Amino acid sequence: MGSRRREDPRLATAQVVDLAPGLWIWRLGHPDWSPDGQQLVFASTAPILGNSDGDMEIWKINADGSDLRQLTDNVDTRDAAPDWSPDGSRIAFSSARSEGDTADAEDDLDIWTMNSGDGGDLQRLTDNDYDDDTPDWSPNGERIIWETRPSYSHALY
Repeated sequence: MGSRRREDPRLATAQVVDLAPGLWIWRLGHPDWSPDGQQLVFASTAPILGNSDGDMEIWKINADGSDLRQLTDNVDTRDAAPDWSPDGSRIAFSSARSEGDTADAEDDLDIWTMNSGDGGDLQRLTDNDYDDDTPDWSPNGERIIWETRPSYSHALY
């Protein structure tokens, strides 16, 4: 007996587009569209545009592949899981940084937000002994949900 799959008609016209021709971007993760569909934000360890330390940073790029920009730049820590706010003004993300741009002494992830334009105005939202990861804005932009990983279980907040 053969399996029956329902095909999505949109996939028949989907195209794969190389957003950064000539640039090898590896360990790319957590891509997210801007609310207006004109830009993407993602995390990557790519040693491009001066990110030579190889840690995970947040980047944004126009949907047509132009204007690749690094939004975070810190030493020996990682920034990941970016999520655009519904109004497009802020990006929430997880980070193992402490205040500023240095590694958190406990090396646990916390939730932060930053301006979507330049990565400035960093605001730390969580500070605990667990990994807080994968933030997601509510549709009205008033709340953020994230996953936290205590040593004994996973929970959503």
